[in-house]
Amino acid sequence: MKKLQSKLFFLFYVYLGILVTLRSTYVMEVIPISLTLSRILTVAVYLPFVLAVGYKLFTDAANTKRAFKKVSNWIFYGFAIYYLVLCVYRYANEMEVKENLYYSIIFFGSIAIFMLLQDGKLKLAKQGLEKSLVWTAVFFIAYRLAYVLIGAHFFERSPINVNLSTGVLALLLPFLGNALTAPELGKKKIALLWSVVVASIAVIATTGARALFLLTMVNVAAMLIIVLIRRKGVLRMVTAVAAGVMIVVSLALLNVGEVRYNVYRQTGIDFDAIRNTFEIKKPTQTAAATTPSAVPTEAPAQAPTEPVQTVIQVSAVTQQPATNPPIGQSPEQDKEAAQEQIYYSDRMRRHLVQFGIKKAKENLWFGNGDVLYWYQITEKYGFMQSAHNFLVEGIICYGIVGMVMIAALFISLLAEAKLFARIALRRWNYTAALGLTALFYFAFGFVQPTVFDMFICPLFVLAVTACLNGLKEGQ
Repeated sequence: MKKLQSKLFFLFYVYLGILVTLRSTYVMEVIPISLTLSRILTVAVYLPFVLAVGYKLFTDAANTKRAFKKVSNWIFYGFAIYYLVLCVYRYANEMEVKENLYYSIIFFGSIAIFMLLQDGKLKLAKQGLEKSLVWTAVFFIAYRLAYVLIGAHFFERSPINVNLSTGVLALLLPFLGNALTAPELGKKKIALLWSVVVASIAVIATTGARALFLLTMVNVAAMLIIVLIRRKGVLRMVTAVAAGVMIVVSLALLNVGEVRYNVYRQTGIDFDAIRNTFEIKKPTQTAAATTPSAVPTEAPAQAPTEPVQTVIQVSAVTQQPATNPPIGQSPEQDKEAAQEQIYYSDRMRRHLVQFGIKKAKENLWFGNGDVLYWYQITEKYGFMQSAHNFLVEGIICYGIVGMVMIAALFISLLAEAKLFARIALRRWNYTAALGLTALFYFAFGFVQPTVFDMFICPLFVLAVTACLNGLKEGQ
C-alpha cells in the first residue's frame, strides 16, 4: 500500500494520459468509439478532481472547528458558493454553464489536492511526491518519443496537445533542477535526474512552440544563475544544459524529422547556413521554388456571427494554398513554412483574445460563462478554442469578483504555508524554484489555455507543494 501511495500522482498522470489519448480526435478517427463510451471516458477524466473535492468536504465536515480556523478555507468555500450561485443564475437564464464548469472542476479539484497535502489529510511522504514528479516527467518524455517514432505514422497530430505534454516538462524544470543540484544524492538518482533534465530540454527545444521555448530559456538561465550563486551541483546543471543543447544542435544539423523546422520557428537560427560554413562547397541542385501562399495582411473586416446557443464564431476564412509547404526538404521551404505558421498562429491568438475581451465586457463583474469559440480557419476547417489568455478566460468564467477571490485564495494558501516567513530567505533556492514555477505557469497562461488545464493545473500545485516541503525541512 505504501509503494502505491508513493506513486499516487505518477499513476494519476498515466491515467489521465491514457484517457485523454483515447478521447483524442485523431485517435478516434483511426479507432472509432461509440458516443456512450466517449461520454464514459469524459466522466472518467474529471472523476479524480471531483473525488478530491468530495474528500476535502468529508474531512472538513469531520472536524469543522479545526478546518475553519484557516482563512484559506473560508475563501475556498466562499468562492465555491459564489460559483454555484452563478451556475444556477446562468442556467435559469439560459446562459452557458457546461464549458466553464469543466474549467471549474479542474481548478477546485487541484486546489483541494493542494489543501489536503498541506493539512496532511492526503498521506504522502515528501519523497513519494518527489518520485511521482520525476516519473511524471519520464512518462511525458516517453510519450513524446513514442509519438515521434511510432504514433506519427498513424495519427496526424499527437493525441495529447504538444503544448500541454511539453508544458508539463517545462513546468517541472525548476523542481528537477533544484533536485539535481541537491547535495548528498546517490549516483543512481543523479544519473536519473540528469538524464531527465537533458531529455526535457531537448524535447522542449524541438517542439516548435515559441512561447514555451522562450519561457523555458528564461527559467534555464535563472536556474544556472542560482546554482552558480549556491556553488552546489554546478557541474551537474551545466553539463545537463550543455548536453541538451548539443542534442538539439546535432539533430538540427542532421535535419532529423522536423527538428530544423521547429528550431527555426522558435529561434530563427538557420542551421543549414551554419553547416555550410564548415563544409567544402559543392554544386547542389537548387530546390524548386514554391509559390508563396496568399496571406492577408489585415484582420477580416466582417464582424463575428453568433450561431446557435452561446458559441461565438470567430471568422478567419482565408485563401488556403493548394498544398501546404513541405517540411524538411530544404532550408528555404522550412523558412517559408515556419513564417506562414507563425503568421497564422499569431493572427488566431490575436482574434481569440479580441473576441474574448469583447465577450468579457458583457459582464465584467460576474462573467457570462462563454469560454469557447468556433474559430473558422478555412471554408472547410475550424475548431473550438478559448481566448488563450487566463485573465480573459477567468473573467469570462467568474468575473472580476471571482478572480479577486482566486487571488486571495492563492495568497492565503502561500501565507499559511510559511512562504513569507524568514525560513523562505534561509532556504532561498526552494523559494526561487517556486517563483520560477509560478512565473512559467502564469506567463504561459497568457498565451495558451493552460492555467485551467487538467495536466498543467494540478501539476502546478504539486510542484509548489514539493518546493514548500523543501522549505519546511529547514524549520
